[in-house]
Amino acid sequence: MTISRRLLLGTPLALATPALAQPRQSIRLLVPFAPGSGSDTIARIVANGMKDVLGQTIVVENRPGGGGTTGTEQGARATPDGSTIVMGTSSSLGINAAQNPHAGYRVDRDFAAVAGCARSYYLIATHAGADAPRSLGELVARLRAGGGNFAMGGVGTIGHLTSELFLMRAGVQAEGVSYRGSAPALTDLAAGRELFSCDTLAAMSPFLSGGRLRALAVTAPSRLAALPDVPTTAEGGVPDLVVDAWFGMVVPVATPAATVSALGDAVIATLAQPDTRARLDALMVEPMPMRGPAFSALMKESTAFWVEFVRRANIRIEF
Repeated sequence: MTISRRLLLGTPLALATPALAQPRQSIRLLVPFAPGSGSDTIARIVANGMKDVLGQTIVVENRPGGGGTTGTEQGARATPDGSTIVMGTSSSLGINAAQNPHAGYRVDRDFAAVAGCARSYYLIATHAGADAPRSLGELVARLRAGGGNFAMGGVGTIGHLTSELFLMRAGVQAEGVSYRGSAPALTDLAAGRELFSCDTLAAMSPFLSGGRLRALAVTAPSRLAALPDVPTTAEGGVPDLVVDAWFGMVVPVATPAATVSALGDAVIATLAQPDTRARLDALMVEPMPMRGPAFSALMKESTAFWVEFVRRANIRIEF
């Protein structure tokens, strides 16, 4: 089975300043993951550009917990006037929303899609200690011998499911250890408390650049220009494992359509800015300027895929 997403990217707009209903009101951007996570970093990059486009202050607030459900639910209950935006992911707006019985929201019921922001592939990485595996093959051998657990930034996240898919394809087993977001999970991985993790390039980038993690493979169809020495999962001996992640913004469902459109225009304009693209490129993240309707369709498609994967693989997710 190959997991991939072909994204139809919108055409970036010329820089414009859309008028919101309350132009002097500051905007709160909720990030349902920990500070320093990939979602948080991307949200701050996009927010920095949006504030200049909109002429309004945008305050990023982190609300981690529940694999992204805690902060996302808070966003669903916010006043629907454009003053609160939620940065969502293929985890928080996808599999968690569909399968977590404790998630107090449903994407198609409680949110309106603003725009897609970015996408990234996953890395399988271990810590940089002398006793850590130096290749995907060595990791598989260690796991086959019963040698470790994997860290994940929340139960039911796509990082969790990517790890499960890797284990299935490699024919090995490991227990997952759940953390309140990618940053604490990767911090413990870097300290050698867990054996490996599957997470986005955006989340792992600071740990890789600091020499704290060792990338073993990327879940992309071919090697990445930014990491030319890191083999694909297929090259590492685990074929049919191509997975990507997406990031995008939503608002409470009753937000006026004109406001949703204006916010979406600001996202698209921001992603067209050279500075924004350069900062995303530094994270090894691709801009994904996808307008609201197309982003909404992507969320539905992605969710349906992962729900079916969990069912077919008989994976038990205890939220």
